Amino acid sequence: MDLENFIRKNIQETKDYHEVDLDRSWADFKSNIGVMPVELSSPSSNSILHRHRLLILFAVLALGVISLIIYLLSSPVKQFEIKTTIEKADTIRMTDGSVAYIQPHSSITYPIRLDKATIRQISLKGGAIFDVAKDATKPFVVECGGLAVTALGTVFLLEEQETQTMIKGIEGRIEVVELDNRNNKVILKAGDEFVYSGRLFHKLVPPIDTGATSLPVPEITKRKPETPPIENLRVYRAKSLVDFLERQSKGKIKLARKTKYEEKANVKNDLSKDTEYILQKLLDQTGLKSRPGKCNGCIEIYSDKN
Repeated sequence: MDLENFIRKNIQETKDYHEVDLDRSWADFKSNIGVMPVELSSPSSNSILHRHRLLILFAVLALGVISLIIYLLSSPVKQFEIKTTIEKADTIRMTDGSVAYIQPHSSITYPIRLDKATIRQISLKGGAIFDVAKDATKPFVVECGGLAVTALGTVFLLEEQETQTMIKGIEGRIEVVELDNRNNKVILKAGDEFVYSGRLFHKLVPPIDTGATSLPVPEITKRKPETPPIENLRVYRAKSLVDFLERQSKGKIKLARKTKYEEKANVKNDLSKDTEYILQKLLDQTGLKSRPGKCNGCIEIYSDKN
């Protein structure tokens, strides 16, 4: 075979082959592998997976909400407040505007939102003076010592003692009813004072209209003029007494502006007495003084320390 024929034969054989780039081919293969899952997965399968995840999330949230609701429903809601005094008196201002001056060693239970109650019902053990906010549509009822005292807007003293319960009307009118016998009742006006003992109401003042009673109401002999007045002294804080005097006098007895005094000072006083007595006791024990106010009959409480 001559050289020319040999060359032609080899050229013919090489035409049956083509050049291959391995690196490029491998790169194309990897790119195809990465695209294949996307191309093979359908939109419907993705949406189903997404929907399942949303359902699981919704179920978890719903379970949490239901658990919270069950917890709130099963937890007791605090509807009443209980206040107990030990050796010192205290003052409670209720949401309807009424004020209770609680004596030492006493306990009172009352609705937290008294202003929302249809009947303003209070439970008392011990003694207290109530300055009731006026509301003709919502009677103010205090249960104590087997009695229910009802007022629409007034000031009265109620004290449960060892063998009896004392009631005194300080302002306005109140109805006092025996809990076990609603027909056994008395009506008190300002200044009237009764003692309930042995299911009987005993008068401590001259005869008055006591209203309908089913049980006899014996009268106790009047106190002799020479007998010193009975004092029911309790310990109060000075600020409570100042506030009480202002409310009791309807603003005619006030603390002068910028008056500095020891608000937490303990003062022995009897809130069942008149304002003149209460004021004098306050002045005697705190060093405060009084002077005529700007209006007719008004009194200002002040201090020389200002």
